[in-house]
Parts: sequence; structure tokens; C-alpha cells
Amino acid sequence: MEVHSAFARRLRDGSLSAQRFDLIAQKVREDFENEYRVIDVDQNLIETATELVMQHPLRAYDSVQLASALRFQSTLVSVPDTQLVFVSADNRLLNIAHSEGLAIDNPNNYP
Repeated sequence: MEVHSAFARRLRDGSLSAQRFDLIAQKVREDFENEYRVIDVDQNLIETATELVMQHPLRAYDSVQLASALRFQSTLVSVPDTQLVFVSADNRLLNIAHSEGLAIDNPNNYP
């Protein structure tokens, strides 16, 4: 949702063409189907997100994303030479993710 929201905003403000938006949206769909692991939002995830929002100045959806990343990171501990990188263009969210022990990256740091 965050990716689609960001690019839809750029489409509306005219900084991204409809053709380019369609290509990006298709690539995101392909990646979602082939590259990403979907994590169900369950009671435990909501409880973790609630704890995060009480500890940090997070928006609700950001707390769910961060809770999901933390859950998935805990499963990667058993996989050698694998590291989860939390990616966001929101520096505040990145700082919070880093404080929670995640490796972070901001796509705005690249041309």
C-alpha cells in the first residue's frame, strides 16, 4: 500500500507519467507475487504494533509494518548470511526501526 500510495501521489502531482506508473505498479505486483513473503495480521502482530505505537511516535499503519518486519527478522536469525533491510522514505520511521534493531535503507538516498 505504501508503494502504491507514494507513486499514486506522484501520478496525481504530474511528476510521474501514467505509462511509468503502470509499469511500476506491474513490477510491484510481480514482486509481491514472487519475491515477498506475506505475513498475516493476527492478534500477536496487533499486540506488537500496539506496543510499538505506545513506545514511539508512529502512525498506525507504520506500526503494523514495523511489527511485521520485526516478526520476520526473528525468523531470519536461523538463516545464515541473511539480513532483513527495512526500507522506507520516512526518516522518522527509519530511525525508529533502527532503534528496534533493524538494518535500514532509504530509497531517496539513491539517484
